[in-house]
Amino acid sequence: MKLIITIATAFLFLQPDRCNSFTHYQRGSFLHKISRSKTTLNGSRDISNLPEWAAENKIEVSPVASLSLNSGDDYGITLKKSAKQYEMILSVPKDLVLDSEYIRREWYEHLEPALDFIQNSGLRESALNFVLVVKVLYEHNLGNDSRWNSWIESLPRSFDTGVCMDEVEVDCLPPFALALANFEKQQLEIFQEAYDMLKGTPIHVDADQKLSQWAFNVVMTRCWRYAQEDGDEDMVRPIAVPFGDMFNHKEPPNVMVKDSDSFDSVEFVLALDTEVPEGEEVGLFLSYGLTNPHRYVAKLHQGSSSFTTWASQKLSQRLIQTTAVSYFSSIWSLIDS
Repeated sequence: MKLIITIATAFLFLQPDRCNSFTHYQRGSFLHKISRSKTTLNGSRDISNLPEWAAENKIEVSPVASLSLNSGDDYGITLKKSAKQYEMILSVPKDLVLDSEYIRREWYEHLEPALDFIQNSGLRESALNFVLVVKVLYEHNLGNDSRWNSWIESLPRSFDTGVCMDEVEVDCLPPFALALANFEKQQLEIFQEAYDMLKGTPIHVDADQKLSQWAFNVVMTRCWRYAQEDGDEDMVRPIAVPFGDMFNHKEPPNVMVKDSDSFDSVEFVLALDTEVPEGEEVGLFLSYGLTNPHRYVAKLHQGSSSFTTWASQKLSQRLIQTTAVSYFSSIWSLIDS
C-alpha cells in the first residue's frame, strides 16, 4: 500500500518541466528566508528606529533576547542565554496593539457597507482581517504623523505568499496548497473591491494595487487570532502586535502569547526551558496558524536530504519548501503513523 501511494504521489511532481526555473534553497539555522522575487512595495524595510520606538512606547524586551538579522532583510527574535519556561521575552502595551474589533467599532459608520459586502461575498470570517488592512493603509499614509510609523517602516517590503505567485508557480502546488493560494487571491480581489467602497470617507487613502497587496500580505502573514483572557465577550479576532510580529513562525512554537496579570499588555513567554550553548543564539518562534500555502506546508516539512536535492533541480526556489518535498513528506508521515 505504501508503495502504491508513494508512486502516485511522486507522479504528481514528475511532470515535464512546468517549473523549470530553479535555485537551490538553503534554510537558515533557525530563521525563515523570505524570497525577494515578488516585491510588493518600493524601498527596503528599515528597523533602525524600532528599538528606540519600542522604548518610547514602553515595550519591554528581555535582556536575554535579541532582534537578529538572518540574511538580506530577514529578521527574527533570538535567545542569547539559557532561560526557564514562562520567562517573559517581550511585553507590548495593549494600547499599541492593532485590535481589529476595537478598530471596527471606532470606524463602523465608514466600514459598514464594505463589511456587508465582504460578508455577503462569503467571507464573514475574514471581515476583521479587512479592517486591519484598512488600518495599515491609513497609518502608512500618515507617514511620520502615525504613532506606528517606525513599526510600519520595519515591515517587510516583499512577501512570498499565494497572491504573489505567478501561473507557473501556482500550477506546481499540490491540491490543498493550491486551494489555499486561490482562496488568498479571491480574498484580495474582494478586499480591493470593498476598499473602493470607502472612497469619500476619512479612512480611505489612495492605494494602488501594489500598495493594497502589500497591506494585505502584512495582515495575512503577521497577525494572529486572539481571545482576551479577562472574560471579554468579543469574538476571537485578528490582532497585530507591533514588535511581537518579529517572532518568526514555526511548528511547534517555543514561545506562547498571553495577557499580563493586569490585562494591560500582551506578553510573549517561553513555552519550555531553553538551553543556549555558549556563544550561540537560539531562534524564538510563534505559531501564526494556517494563513497561506507556505505556512501550511512548512508545518509538514520533514523531507529527506536526497529528495530535497532532487526537488531543488526541478522546482523554483520559492516552491521547494511548499510543494514536492513537503507534500511527499506529509503523505509518507501519515502512512507511517
